[in-house]
Amino acid sequence: MEDEDAPGVRLGGLTLRAFGVAGSAPYEDWIDAHARVEAPGAVVEVRGTWLRAAELGALLHDLALMHRDLRGTAALHCIEPMLRIDMRCGPRGDIAMTVEITPDPSTQAHRFDFAIDQSDLPPALAGLRRILRRVPPVSPG
Repeated sequence: MEDEDAPGVRLGGLTLRAFGVAGSAPYEDWIDAHARVEAPGAVVEVRGTWLRAAELGALLHDLALMHRDLRGTAALHCIEPMLRIDMRCGPRGDIAMTVEITPDPSTQAHRFDFAIDQSDLPPALAGLRRILRRVPPVSPG
């Protein structure tokens, strides 16, 4: 990635970075973002303006509740079909994370399953907060 100083999040094999607001109107919160998922034998990347700050805000809210309660679910469901994340917390703080990512939704589909745990949440929450300080949500989620 060309800007390692861009705020980001790492969870399992997913790295998500935000490079700034892509829209120019005051109601737009589209982010110039880069997502990369790595697993043994595979790397899939997406770069562009397919992510909204409001969507990240919803993920931050859900992850904060999961961290506090050590139960429940958290998700990132983007309007654009490039990235989808679903997480479910198990009874011992173990978290099953599924990432669906594609640079071309009309011809590709990639799914990755990761096992993470509650200790992965504080750095992810901090990373999401850094992103949202740089690109705050301005439109409804």
